[in-house]
Parts: sequence; structure tokens; C-alpha cells
Amino acid sequence: MESNAPSASDILKNYHHQRHFLQIVHMPAFDPPVRTFLYMKNHKCACSTVIATLLHRLNAQAGGSMQIDMKSIHNPPKSLIKTGRKALDVPSAIEALEERTRFCFSVVRHPTARTLSAFFGYLLKTPGQKEKFLRHVGREPDGDLGLSDFLDIIAHDETARDLNRHWRPQRKEISFDFIDFDFIGRVDDLNTAVEHISYEIFGIQTEMQDTRSSLGHSSSSKDAIQSLTRTDHMNLESAFSMDFEMFENVKARFS
Repeated sequence: MESNAPSASDILKNYHHQRHFLQIVHMPAFDPPVRTFLYMKNHKCACSTVIATLLHRLNAQAGGSMQIDMKSIHNPPKSLIKTGRKALDVPSAIEALEERTRFCFSVVRHPTARTLSAFFGYLLKTPGQKEKFLRHVGREPDGDLGLSDFLDIIAHDETARDLNRHWRPQRKEISFDFIDFDFIGRVDDLNTAVEHISYEIFGIQTEMQDTRSSLGHSSSSKDAIQSLTRTDHMNLESAFSMDFEMFENVKARFS
């Protein structure tokens, strides 16, 4: 990846609309002790844990006593974190991406693990999402949808693959090719990633607020990996070839 200043037009092409982009960008409402930051949220990549940890430290810095829960994680208070159209606009977000004093980071996940987490932890669990997906592919909304069927669809239907930010390509979701990241962590080494992020921003290796255990925010995707067929793997590689490449790039650059 070349380290060029991000172009607003190039970056915005990666998102469904400007609101989508602004919901990905997360910045502090005030300067942290060591370094201000810009976090590019990546769905199904420990985003709840990362945001909870940032909120915990920022809240402590502000002397607050906020109770961190999934509501505050999905809709962070503007007094602590700026994200979305109510707190940001595109020019200010793009300008922030160009500030080399700002710690710009994200977290990625192995494409297989992320896709299965999206299927089991989001598509099947969130009311209405399976029906919406089936309607998109021209099927009866009350029909069945198995994992292999889902993988086959997103491997051959680009629109279905891009339909939802929980499984759309990570490379697009974080604008990997257009942002000069200071650091990209990995879900498979999350403790190390969060320690590094916390040290860069707050000057301490703060305790990770792991929502997978504290708030029950986890999925049952691990066991399913063992049951994937050869065709399933081929469909995953076809659908997310650029993400597999990105993941190896991240391992090489930031490990």
C-alpha cells in the first residue's frame, strides 16, 4: 500500500453513502494525555471492545462515572467520542486523516473468522436481517439460509457481498488502500493490539474492556470453521481475496 494523502473522492467511493463513512470514523471529543486519534471502525473485528476501552479511558480522564453498555458503545456520547453525522462532517474527517500527529488505527480479522461471525452472530441473530438478505437475492424471506448457501451467494453476487457492513470487504470498510495507518491490530492478537493502542493514546497499557465476556457480545462461529467444506473455502477465497491479501500485509507490517 502506498502512503499517499487520502483523497476524499477515493475514500467515499468505498462507502454506501457519506453517513456510512462518518459512522466508521471515531475521534475523541478532547485531547487524550499523549496523542489524539482516529479509529476506523471495522464491524465484526472487536469494534465493541475497542470502543468500550476508549470510552473507559476517556470517561476516566473526564472524571465521569458513565456506565459502559452496548447502547453507549453503539452510540457513544458526543462528550467523549465524535462519530456520525451529528458530530462530524466529511471535510473535518478527511482533514483529520491527513494530520500526521494523529494516531490513525484500525483492527482487522482473518476473513474466514469474520465472515462466519457475521453470519452466525449478526445475520442469523438480528431480527429481519436474514429476511432482508433473502429478499435481495430473490428468495422467499421465510426460507432457510445455511452457511454454505450464504458463502456461495456472496462469492458470486457482488451486490450481496457489499450489502451489509458486517460482512462487506474489510479492505473497503477501513479504506485500507487510501489511508496511511499508524497501526492496524488483529483480532487474533487482540490483547497486544489494545495494549499498543492504549499506550500510544493514553500513555498506559490500560485494561481491555472485553465485551465478549463482560457484555456477552460473542458469536458461535469458532466451531463452524472446522466444518467448512473445500467449496466453502473456495467461495471465501473468491469473495474476499483482497481481504486475505490485506490480512497478510497487516501481519507483515504491524506484528
